[in-house]
Amino acid sequence: MNNIFSFTVSVLVMLAMTVETAQSQTTVPEDSVRAPLWQGVTVEIDMAPVVTNLFNDRSSFRYEAAARINLLNKYFPVIEAGYESRHQQLNSGIDFLGTGMFYKAGVDLSIIKSELKHSINNKFLLGARIGMSNFEYDVTNIPVRNAINGSAASVDWTGQRQTAYWMEIVAGIRIEVVKRVIMGWSVRTKNPFGEAEAGSVGPWYIPGFGRAGDSVWAFNYTIGYQF
Repeated sequence: MNNIFSFTVSVLVMLAMTVETAQSQTTVPEDSVRAPLWQGVTVEIDMAPVVTNLFNDRSSFRYEAAARINLLNKYFPVIEAGYESRHQQLNSGIDFLGTGMFYKAGVDLSIIKSELKHSINNKFLLGARIGMSNFEYDVTNIPVRNAINGSAASVDWTGQRQTAYWMEIVAGIRIEVVKRVIMGWSVRTKNPFGEAEAGSVGPWYIPGFGRAGDSVWAFNYTIGYQF
């Protein structure tokens, strides 16, 4: 009986040692565990226009905010929205005023590779956006000349409405300055879709895009909070 008991105990001890050895060999270091799919969302405010608004007249201002979702600490779907009004008197004497909302949607990709379980909040991002603005504009004091008597006059085009679309390529960084408070900057190039109809009085400026026509560059300086 004692021999049987000793043999059974020996077998159990060997099995326990085998299982422990197998577990130690397959244990994955905590730092190499892949990040969970959902890593939170960061709400950002663009601080650059907040400063420039102080130096513009009351007819020219811009406000912009964004929500950035963190997936796997690598993919960042982004929604940006804002409101802008731009008043400009051109060299020809024409007066332009455009006002409207703008929206952007896209995704950023983190260039810094990370397989960590916990999110790293310092990031270098590359991404793209599709932008849209639905706005109204007035073009006034347009100089014209009477073809019959040659006299000079001016005409106004007011209450014009338009929807514009464009694409953006974005690069930027985000740094966690204190816990959950994120600051950063982005530089982007914007490329319009479509062209103005021949003979139409098109807008000089598009809210959220910039000066109408060719591609433009823009800079954003943001501060945000990660939830």
